[in-house]
Amino acid sequence: MAQYAQSATSATVEEPNVVRLPAGTDLIEWYFGQGWTDGLPVVPPTRARVDAFVETLGGHPHFVECKVPPRHGSLSREVLAINMVMAGCKPEYAPVVRAAMLALTADAFNLNGVQATTHMAAPLLIVNGPIARDIGMNGDCNAFGSGNRANATIGRALRLVLLNVGGAWPGELDKSTLGRRPITWKRASVPKIPPFSC
Repeated sequence: MAQYAQSATSATVEEPNVVRLPAGTDLIEWYFGQGWTDGLPVVPPTRARVDAFVETLGGHPHFVECKVPPRHGSLSREVLAINMVMAGCKPEYAPVVRAAMLALTADAFNLNGVQATTHMAAPLLIVNGPIARDIGMNGDCNAFGSGNRANATIGRALRLVLLNVGGAWPGELDKSTLGRRPITWKRASVPKIPPFSC
């Protein structure tokens, strides 16, 4: 899943990872048809959006950050950027998503076991320190709930990578009986127990 759609009326220079579609194609429905969503509409990843994320990641779009189980697909910076754009992330979230993917794919975590088990295990990403505050993450009331773009889209980007690169599609390589979805949470920078009831 290293491709993004581009209108056929745009530049004709051949680029890797680009699919040319007829002008007027409903890109959101097209992505559903490709099976590249998590069941929700995605933001179409344009070249400009993807390039902004790749730049934030340090350039070199074809640099492979890690392999994602269970399919062990290669997660290049460009592919990571595409999935973050589709999830609705902002470019400043990229370092958090990359760090999370590197942690998830470390041998000690056993992502293959998490992705392919029949249990409903799912990653919980806890973000601490100045970056959580700088990108606007919520670590207060409703920390696991809706309403915070950074929390919601970082978790969604992880899920899209696990699906599109790792191949953990429900019923195929993901055998979970009840399903799973990564959750992202900001731990307050001040060492204290978060206020779970506000």
